[in-house]
Amino acid sequence: MASSLAASSTLCAIAWPIATQSPHTQNKVRSPEPHLHKLIWRAAARSVSFDYLLQRLDVADVIVYLACSGIDARPPAPRLSFLSRAQTWWYLMVHLRCPMPDDRQIVMLAHELRHAVEIADAGEVVDQHSMLCHYTGTSRRESGPRRVHERNAGRRLSGEGIYAGEDASGAFW
Repeated sequence: MASSLAASSTLCAIAWPIATQSPHTQNKVRSPEPHLHKLIWRAAARSVSFDYLLQRLDVADVIVYLACSGIDARPPAPRLSFLSRAQTWWYLMVHLRCPMPDDRQIVMLAHELRHAVEIADAGEVVDQHSMLCHYTGTSRRESGPRRVHERNAGRRLSGEGIYAGEDASGAFW
């Protein structure tokens, strides 16, 4: 009950100011931070793949809020958090590392938005715990292909002129 109340309070504190400031009522990826709001538009203009993720979310019952987290944030950013589910709507929060160069941030945001699309497609995700179970089950059954999918998603953005880097394991960040 207490965690549900805290999640609702967090959602209200974030959603209401954003809703009142946003001229785009259909925009499902939102941020009160001007830098992140501009980053979304720049990324969509530069990347067909990124724009496709936004289109997928625009037709889903998902609202994704973006927020900056410091480099030393715990748990570390970037990450996707489940805020709430009300009737058919999912409310998610993407925490991004800030400040960071735009290209790196775009790749990280695209990665987290891909997860938001997966959640929109997964009817069994109804809270933070079921989201964790969904990804634990997915990565156990598909650890190889899933890793390849994430690597290919990063390469797709780099093919569109957005390159963030690659770590020693081959994962894009």
